[in-house]
Amino acid sequence: MIHSFLRPGQGFQQFEVRKSYSGLSEGGRPIKKDISKTVGYIYGILSLASPKEIEMWSTTEHPISHKIVQRFSGSVVNEGDTLVLGNRFFYVNQRPRNPADLNHFIVYFCEERSGLDERRYGCY
Repeated sequence: MIHSFLRPGQGFQQFEVRKSYSGLSEGGRPIKKDISKTVGYIYGILSLASPKEIEMWSTTEHPISHKIVQRFSGSVVNEGDTLVLGNRFFYVNQRPRNPADLNHFIVYFCEERSGLDERRYGCY
């Protein structure tokens, strides 16, 4: 069996950041549009959330399945945005965390959603 070991910094991948926008229906009622717009990119490391974290967030009705850790670069993804890695979609359903308030890393708690596809984003 061959094991590949990464040196520090080699596990970072580029995630596309997509934001959802709201608008008004024809009748003038506020609605959330399904079409998202790519607003930039971040580099982060994807990992599974621990069973303890999954249980903790599920009790607040904000389920998570993954964590994405970004080296702090000034650009922060907000709650409600979507991070895209290839054909995988991660919905950020928690406010980003700044461990120890040192501004070294930002942790996003996300839920992987397979129902988010290219048609939803208007990219036919």
